[in-house]
Amino acid sequence: MADCPEFVIWSPLKPGWKFFAEASAATSTGTASNDFDASVHVVQPGGSAADWVKADLDPGPKSIDSLVVGGYGASARLLSGPSGPTVTLRAWIVDSAGAKPFDCTWTNSAAGSEYHVSIVLVVKAR
Repeated sequence: MADCPEFVIWSPLKPGWKFFAEASAATSTGTASNDFDASVHVVQPGGSAADWVKADLDPGPKSIDSLVVGGYGASARLLSGPSGPTVTLRAWIVDSAGAKPFDCTWTNSAAGSEYHVSIVLVVKAR
């Protein structure tokens, strides 16, 4: 699967749907690597925020189990460590039927570099 753009808008979402994110890293031979960092910061309607760090995302997933009406802003950071593993962040929405109407993956494999992603979630009343 190709990476999604650095900025995505997921709309329309329905109240009660779920938002998930997880991260991992692997070497060029496919071996799991711990030489990375990842975080997701989610600002929810009303201004409260959730901060998910590497320990939350790997093995993950971390989730918001019931989205409410309004706008959410999520920013994510992927840091590939000095050995340059490929860091993968995956985020997705699960609807009330269990389907995944939105599902994105982003990667960063440049040793010692950061990659940033922004996700806007728009939840509309039924």
